Amino acid sequence: IDLNLFDSAAGHIVRTQQAQQPPIETPVYRDEWGFHVLASHADKTLRLINASASSYTLTPAWHALQTALQQQAALTPGVYIATQPQPGTLPYFAVSPEGRLATTLELPPGTDLTYSAAFNFSLPGRAEVLYYDGHLALLKEGDRHLRVINESDHAYNIHPMWKTVRNLLKAMPPGVYTDPLYPELPFRTMMIGEAGLESRIKAPPQSSVRFEYQCPLSDISRVGIIPLGDRCAVRMLLYKLEYDGPAYPFDLTRTLNLGDVADIITSGFRDMWNPELLYYSADERRIFHRKWTGLSFAHEVEETDDPVHYITPVYERMRDRYTARSQRFGYTLQHCDKALFVRTGGTTRGYVVDLIDKLETVCGGKPFRILLLSPQPSEEFADLPGVVHYNLEFNPDRMYADSDYWKRCTEEMRVILDSLGVSSKNLFWCPPTPPAQ
Repeated sequence: IDLNLFDSAAGHIVRTQQAQQPPIETPVYRDEWGFHVLASHADKTLRLINASASSYTLTPAWHALQTALQQQAALTPGVYIATQPQPGTLPYFAVSPEGRLATTLELPPGTDLTYSAAFNFSLPGRAEVLYYDGHLALLKEGDRHLRVINESDHAYNIHPMWKTVRNLLKAMPPGVYTDPLYPELPFRTMMIGEAGLESRIKAPPQSSVRFEYQCPLSDISRVGIIPLGDRCAVRMLLYKLEYDGPAYPFDLTRTLNLGDVADIITSGFRDMWNPELLYYSADERRIFHRKWTGLSFAHEVEETDDPVHYITPVYERMRDRYTARSQRFGYTLQHCDKALFVRTGGTTRGYVVDLIDKLETVCGGKPFRILLLSPQPSEEFADLPGVVHYNLEFNPDRMYADSDYWKRCTEEMRVILDSLGVSSKNLFWCPPTPPAQ
């Protein structure tokens, strides 16, 4: 017996050396051209080697490979993640409850990748588990990396309106985080501020995405999109684009007169929901405004209300809703780097000039643009600074009735916003309840 083994220091060295030994790998599958699959049962890993000169596509329909995986690999169901991901190769794959490959995986020539069960990434000392609900996990891998693991079979939207997650991400240093493997994909830019999450990201089904710190928030110019009516079309389009957040004052109203909109903004939204200036029309099932006669509300009366005999609960609810929406309007103008005001419906050059003058006062020098979407000649608004007009009609009634029309309008809106340089990479997201100013 080597008595040195009883020495504590020597024992520590032996244990360290044993821990650093490579895992014992069991051959699972191989072919004659250089494709190998090996598994480590103890470490819950799968190694994929493509030593050939051709790409391999691993699909759930590859029956011989699937049989070998079931019989030899004994894979744990769930997500497996590449320990050293490579650009051009999917950094994860999914395993079905039957132990079969559930993801299509492209393996370029010269590839040698080891994939490890998602469970291994949450072990103590490797990451701090910020959130886990049985499907979605948020893992803090140091101050510069956040891993998002989605083991469900549907996409997860992670956004600032999810209060629990928004607050938990205060644990990460403020800044801009991106997916270094697929930085150009939509919703792969995560913005974290002092109050937590400030952008929407998407986790694909049965996936793992690792976000890496890129820069301070001050290094990018975030654009706040603020709808100005005339109806709810912009709100509906932003919803389909997944650019929507909590509502602003004009999102769910009808404002036929752009002059009313300019006046309401200038007044700080005072009297917009003043009960003394509102009345209900039973024939039209809408609430109208006595001062701004082009303003009406169609989404405030609920089925349990009796607005003809007792409308007070409706007005109280409007007070709460529109107070919050007006606060978001002010918070967005104060905290975004640029503002994009979007207005649908026909109007006149004079009203637009008036709106520009009033927005310049309200914005206090902050840069802004006005996007007009209406079925009228663009010459009406030629040479107006900061105004962009498209001769288009986005009809919300038709969107509700025809999903294909809604989809076409959404794609048109996406192209327009892209041309203006607005995307999920630089969109300003207003929190549902802005902090007191």
